[in-house]
Amino acid sequence: MSDASTHFLEATGVTKRLGVHLVLDKANLAIRRGETLVLLGRSGEGKSVFLKNLAGLMEPDEGSIKVEGKEIVGLDERHVGVTRRKFGILFQGGALFDSFNVEQNVAFPLVEAGIRNREEIRQRVRDSLEAVGMHGHLSKMPIHLSGGQRKRVALARAIIANPPCLLYDEPTAGLDPIATANIDRLIRRFQEQFKVTSFVITHDLKSVERIADRVAFLRAGTIWCLGTPPEMLASTDPAVQHFLEGRADDLHLG
Repeated sequence: MSDASTHFLEATGVTKRLGVHLVLDKANLAIRRGETLVLLGRSGEGKSVFLKNLAGLMEPDEGSIKVEGKEIVGLDERHVGVTRRKFGILFQGGALFDSFNVEQNVAFPLVEAGIRNREEIRQRVRDSLEAVGMHGHLSKMPIHLSGGQRKRVALARAIIANPPCLLYDEPTAGLDPIATANIDRLIRRFQEQFKVTSFVITHDLKSVERIADRVAFLRAGTIWCLGTPPEMLASTDPAVQHFLEGRADDLHLG
């Protein structure tokens, strides 16, 4: 039985096809309130597709997705839009608007939500940028930001509406070790300070050790295994071992 008081999000039997390709195959995953759950898996295994289904940006062909105990599969666009506002999403690469400056990028969710008070918007933008260490960059264009700065601006945009859940799609991809550590520190800080529930897709095992409460491994369209970081790193499952060691996986396990 669903426990909405314990789980922020529950996915049960989620199946998704893109054309003839079966991307997700009866995937099950429950994310506890206030935890940081990291999703690992090889490239092309469907991690980003899973994230988009969880956030209501895509709808599964089969299965159930409950957010705070409420089913979102099958909802019309107006009602699923209400659910989407429970999530802040940091997309791969940051996905900033190149024609907007930093202030306009971070303010975008508030403007889209219909907030018109310019002073309120400006203050909330400043607060969000302050939280990620990017104050003083309001007028900069994305082209003039480093990779780490772009990610932090995108993170400021993701948190500006104070969502209870943050979804991160490869938040440290392409960043140097220092920038990666800074992003990891912010992810952990938001969880600890604001009790945010976080779902993180990453390939960075150092990040896993720094931020994860639990780790899920996606393989063959399903959650292959789930555990704490020490449990995952000590796994004797051949597929997990090959992934963690960076070895080619020539096993036929799916």
